[in-house]
Parts: sequence; structure tokens; C-alpha cells
Amino acid sequence: MTWGPVPCDLVRRATKIPFLTTFPIGPVAQWLEQGTHNPLVVGSSPTGPTTFNEISAMASVYILQGTTGRYYIGCTEDIEKRVTRHNSGMVHSTKRIGLPVSLIAYCNVEDMAKARTLEAKLKSWKNSKKALQCIRSFNP
Repeated sequence: MTWGPVPCDLVRRATKIPFLTTFPIGPVAQWLEQGTHNPLVVGSSPTGPTTFNEISAMASVYILQGTTGRYYIGCTEDIEKRVTRHNSGMVHSTKRIGLPVSLIAYCNVEDMAKARTLEAKLKSWKNSKKALQCIRSFNP
């Protein structure tokens, strides 16, 4: 087995063997380098790349109204959980519109990409009444 210099990045990641200053070159070095990477995450596949369409889910664009009468537009994949989070006071952007907030309109779209596009379009109008009409037109 031969020994040689090791890149600094590998030395930083190989905390499992702190007493080695040089690492073997060959199968052990390969194991050290590959063994320190993160495991597969949800949606990843060892057989090939996962496309966005395979992991996408139904999404919603929603409008909330606070106690001050102001509106908030957002999107999510789980609308009930998101509204609960808004009402818990943990979302900075909805604290300013007054808690508790109420869900006044929402619409379902195919995926989060389309939801974000619609959300951006509604926010760009700067007119909450027009945004409400648009959302309500999706859900007659």
C-alpha cells in the first residue's frame, strides 16, 4: 500500500480517523472519500436522476386577512398546516397584518412551480381586490 498527500478537504471530512496525518492511496482512501458523503435524500435514486415531476405534489395559492384588514398572499403544499403556522405567530410577515389571520380564498394548482408563479403574479398587481377576484375565479 502506498501513502501520499491528501487534499485538505478530505482531511477536514475524515473526522472518523483523527490520528492519521496521511492517508493510504487506494481502496481505503476511496472508502474514506466516498464514505463521508451524505446519504441519499428523499427523491434521490441510485439508478438515475429524479425529475421534478416525479416528486411534485398538489399545491395551493392562498390569501389571508389579518385583524387589521390587511392581506397576505402565499403558496404551500399543505394549506391547513401553513395557516396554523401563520396563526402561531412564528411567521414574521403575517405578524404585521394582525393575528389571528383567517383564510379568505385559495385555489389549488398542479405543482409548486405554478403556485409560485401565480403567487408572484398576484403580488405584482399590488391590488388585493383584484387578487381575490383572480383566486375566486379558480374556485367558483
